Amino acid sequence: MLLQAYPAPSKISSSIPRQCLQFALSSVRPATSPRTPGRENTQVRLPRSSGTHDLVAVSNICVDVVLKVDQLPPLESINRRQLLAERTAALADTPDRSAWEVGGSCNVAIAAARLGLSVATCGNIPSDVYGHFLSDILQAEGIHENAAIASPEDFPTLRETLLVLTFVAPGGKHAFCSRYDLGPWPLLKGIGTLAEHAHQIMAKARAVIFNGFVFDELPPHVVAAAAQQAQRAGAAIFFDPGPRAFSLQEGPRRAALDSILDIANVVLMTEEEALAVTGKSDPSEAAKTLLTRQPGRIQWVVIKLGRMGSELHMHSQAIFQPGFKVELKDSVGCGDSMAAAIAMGFIRQRCPSATLTLANAVGGATAMGFGAGRSVACRHDVRQLLQQGVDQTEPDIPSAADCQAALELIA
Repeated sequence: MLLQAYPAPSKISSSIPRQCLQFALSSVRPATSPRTPGRENTQVRLPRSSGTHDLVAVSNICVDVVLKVDQLPPLESINRRQLLAERTAALADTPDRSAWEVGGSCNVAIAAARLGLSVATCGNIPSDVYGHFLSDILQAEGIHENAAIASPEDFPTLRETLLVLTFVAPGGKHAFCSRYDLGPWPLLKGIGTLAEHAHQIMAKARAVIFNGFVFDELPPHVVAAAAQQAQRAGAAIFFDPGPRAFSLQEGPRRAALDSILDIANVVLMTEEEALAVTGKSDPSEAAKTLLTRQPGRIQWVVIKLGRMGSELHMHSQAIFQPGFKVELKDSVGCGDSMAAAIAMGFIRQRCPSATLTLANAVGGATAMGFGAGRSVACRHDVRQLLQQGVDQTEPDIPSAADCQAALELIA
C-alpha cells in the first residue's frame, strides 16, 4: 500500500504490484553515495553486485539464557549487577542447555542464512563452554566464518562469552540483563581498530549490519572507521539501534549514534525507537528527518509497527504493508529477523513492496515460535504465510500480488 508516490505508468500488468514496477523503472542504475562538499568522495556502487558474503553481522554476539517468569523483574529499580551475579552463579552450578539460545547479532545472521543468503559474523566467540555452544549453532546454520574483532590476550573481557539473561513473562513480554548494561562503555575502550580479518570480511561483503549494542563494546571512531572502509569497498551499511536507542540520547553516546547515522544506507527502527532517535512521534516525520539528513547516504528507512505491519520510506515514495495475522507466542527476535529480509531485498535491488511483505512474513513466522536464535523463522514457515496471503479471502493483510512477489524472492 503506497503512502505516497510519484505517478505510476498507465499500463501495469495485473500480476505485478504497482510499487514493484515503479521500482524496476527507477532502479536501472545502482544507488550511490553522493558527493558531499568538504568530504572525501566516497561515490561507489551500493550495494556491490557480488561479494564473498551477502551479509556480515558485526558485534553483539551472545548467548541468551531464557528464564520464564510469572512477572518481569523491575530492572529499572533493582541492583542489576547483583541480579546478574546471582543468576550467572546458579547457571554455573547447574548448566541447563535447554535454556540456552544464541542471540544478539546471531538472530539476523541465522534468519538471513535461512533465507538463502551467504552470511558471516564479526564478534567475540571465546573458547569457553558458551563459546563452543555458539560456534556449534552457527556452523549448523551454515554460518562458517567469524572474524574476531580483537585479541582476548589484549582485552580480558573477551575471554568470556557475553551472556544475556532473557526474562520472558506470559504474553510474550520480555526484559534483558547482561554485563553490557553495567558499563563503563565502551568495554573495549583502548582498542584503536578492528582486527585485520574483521576488516577484510566486511570489505568483501555486499552488506554489513550493526545494531545499537555495538557501542557497548567498541568506541564510536572504531565503528565508524570499519563502516566507512566497508562502504568504500562497496558494502551497503545497515543500522538498527534496537533498545539502545533510548540510551544513546546525550553527550558521547548521542555522538556515537550520529556517527553511524552519517554512514548508514538503511536504518531500521520501531516506532518508539524512531521517536528516541529523531524526536519525531510521527513515523513519517521521523523517516523524513533521516532521509534528509546530511551527508545524505540514507536510502531506506524501515519503521517496524509490530502486529500492525511496517513502513518503508524512500526518497521517492513510502510504502505501508499490514502484518500477517498469526498467533503471537514471543516477539523476541522478530525485528532482527525482519532486518534479514530487508537486507535481502536491498542488496538484490528487488521491489520494495515485495521486500516489505517478505519482512513482515519473516517477522510473523518468528513470532509464532518461542525465543530467538534457532527459533527465528525458517523458510518453510515463511513460505506458508505468504502462500496463505496468495490464497487469501480476508482483508487487512498484504495483497495476493505482493505475497506472490515476496514468494518469488525466496523461490
